[in-house]
Amino acid sequence: MSRPRLNLSGKRYGALQVQSYAGKDVSQNTRWECICDCGKTKIARGSELKRGNTTSCGCLGRKRQIIAVTKHGQSRNPLNAVWRQMIARTCNPKTASFQFYGARGISVCSDWVKDFEHFCSWAETSGYRPGLSIDRINNDAGYSPGNCRWVTAKDQAANRRVRKDSVSRKEREMKTFKIICAQGEITTDVIDRLPADAVLRKVEPINGRLVISHSEQGHDHYIPVSDAELFERTDSVPAGMQIFYSIVKNPTALKQAAAVPHDEILLEARIYRHRISREYDPFMDQARRVAD
Repeated sequence: MSRPRLNLSGKRYGALQVQSYAGKDVSQNTRWECICDCGKTKIARGSELKRGNTTSCGCLGRKRQIIAVTKHGQSRNPLNAVWRQMIARTCNPKTASFQFYGARGISVCSDWVKDFEHFCSWAETSGYRPGLSIDRINNDAGYSPGNCRWVTAKDQAANRRVRKDSVSRKEREMKTFKIICAQGEITTDVIDRLPADAVLRKVEPINGRLVISHSEQGHDHYIPVSDAELFERTDSVPAGMQIFYSIVKNPTALKQAAAVPHDEILLEARIYRHRISREYDPFMDQARRVAD
């Protein structure tokens, strides 16, 4: 193993003490074995050590994060999670949702970034209560006191920006699922947002379930209440049909409560429309009874 021109052995970079040369990586960058002050071993590139980009095994970054979260003594405050998630999706490229926020130029005002207590004070004087979500009035502007408010999941879905990667009509048809059962034909499809002119009634959970269709045998179709909110449309619904809208917050599934249930319909974190057709057809009715 050839030796590097510059020997870093014995040198200190932040919390790292360089021990020995560790060869080159696939890009021919020199690597060094280091011991962190916390006791862990770290293999680091020499160039990153000299530039100051690598100063620990990663423990310093974790410590800084813990200090930022706990120095105000409110780490268990529900607003703390809102604050951290807001900063992550606007500042951290490794966050899955960064492409929809930080990559679009959406930022957080400096007062909120620097100090959780500034954000907390604003929240407590602007209508925050548990169950509400932070919402930007102008979806193309950042997070700041003048552009933010607290709303329900229903209101936030209605104000959602139509993303460039939103499903097309063809893709939506491919994401349409049907279930034939005793309750009728359940059709589930993806939509971009809740209809603005619809009259909606929030469906309350039953035993931890948001029930979309009831069965006399108790073989209800449902979504777990922990993963979504469900609304029933009460206007402009054709005879013999029910229409529900689910706002799915966490990946979940439309399930059936039965000993031998139907296949689950997997639901991503999107908005869905569920249409239940109850028009009577003797042949279809027999198929539904058999299926249920």
